[in-house]
Amino acid sequence: MVLNARDLGVNILAELSPEMHISDIVRAAYAFLANGRVTFKYMAKEMFRNIYETCVRPRLEYAAPFWNSHLKKHKEKYGK
Repeated sequence: MVLNARDLGVNILAELSPEMHISDIVRAAYAFLANGRVTFKYMAKEMFRNIYETCVRPRLEYAAPFWNSHLKKHKEKYGK
């Protein structure tokens, strides 16, 4: 039995829960921001905003209609 599958960049669990997909995209977004902080010792607010809007936010919003959940724990994880 297949426990999860990845199609078009979206991870789907056997019970059709978006839990794994949400964890993956949030982890990737944090990793990207951490790499930016290591790369730039000082980052102005405008520069951070530009990086966030062009690189991080599209990753978080990809396939949002699929995983947009009604569960509070998913919204809290994404909202950080």
